[in-house]
Amino acid sequence: MLKDEYLLREIQLSNDLGTIIVPTVKEVLKIKEENLINLLYPFFIEPKENNEDIKLFDVFFFKDENGKLTDLLILLVNVLKFIYKNDQVEFDTDIYGNINIKISDAKINRDNFDILSETIRDLFFVPKPKEKENEIIQVSEENKAILEEYLRLKQQHELEMEELNKKNHKTLHQIITIVASQCFWDYDKVLNMTYYRLINSYMSIFKIDNYETYRRYVTSGNFDMKNHQQKHWTDEVGK
Repeated sequence: MLKDEYLLREIQLSNDLGTIIVPTVKEVLKIKEENLINLLYPFFIEPKENNEDIKLFDVFFFKDENGKLTDLLILLVNVLKFIYKNDQVEFDTDIYGNINIKISDAKINRDNFDILSETIRDLFFVPKPKEKENEIIQVSEENKAILEEYLRLKQQHELEMEELNKKNHKTLHQIITIVASQCFWDYDKVLNMTYYRLINSYMSIFKIDNYETYRRYVTSGNFDMKNHQQKHWTDEVGK
């Protein structure tokens, strides 16, 4: 269930995750809509269920056969800068050897990263990925399990995004136009909304329109609607 605080521009998270600043529509337009999913990609994957030894956070720190960190960590750092609006990122290790990423007022680690990922998925209306078959490649024994897990997650993410794009996808340009037109708002007002507020408003407009269409069918007398039940739009919007 979506949380009330998602409507805020700044969201204070628990578990030492600090305060994230939800990007505005204008900020998303600047980085281009097609680049948004790629930027947020580190949050859109999940480790295999019932595997407590490997968490998603661990994947960003595995090394290749030459002992070097991969570009995954760079992707993570870039998206953290984007949502925390801070370019200063530090790393430290606690007495148990666990890695912490420090940015703004947050200390991100393997124990709280899943909470951050779930929040970002909610804010950008991205569903959890479905389970897909693993892709097996040859790597060193030390990194084999982690790398296989990452490639599986990468593949399922790509398939999920492909399916989403097939479903009557509206461009961000279209959604902005619809919201501005239906609400009689100036475009600058819409552009300064958070991305979450925009999509939430668009979905509400769509649900209200569905209800009004249903009501016209019922009152027309030309259609048999006795077996069709439609909740009132006030029970649907914002969910």
